[in-house]
Amino acid sequence: MQINTYNLEVSSKIRSMIEEEYKYLHRFNQFILLLKCDIEEFDASLDSYQVTLTLYLQDKTYTIISCDWELEDAVEEAFISLQDKLMRQQARLRLGFIKGTFERLWMAVSSNPHSVGKRARY
Repeated sequence: MQINTYNLEVSSKIRSMIEEEYKYLHRFNQFILLLKCDIEEFDASLDSYQVTLTLYLQDKTYTIISCDWELEDAVEEAFISLQDKLMRQQARLRLGFIKGTFERLWMAVSSNPHSVGKRARY
């Protein structure tokens, strides 16, 4: 995990919050190669922050950008968005697996309809 800061100094509380969220993500998905967290002061006059999370998996890369007036809220929102994306990806993978299983089953049953009837008679 990398934490990069631009134009500001991040407190130890924010760093520990990022590390805790990373540990949670790692428990959620074991295939994480790297998580980069870029934190910068988005607009110094408005005192707003931008957090960019880049998650590298074996087969995909996700980038989440979150802006907020409070740094803590921006970090939290970015991690929640990233968790949501990962959950949707896992749901799509599960759905694809189930769909593929049913398609193979249907092809096996419908390829020779007489063999199913013969088996049922015995």
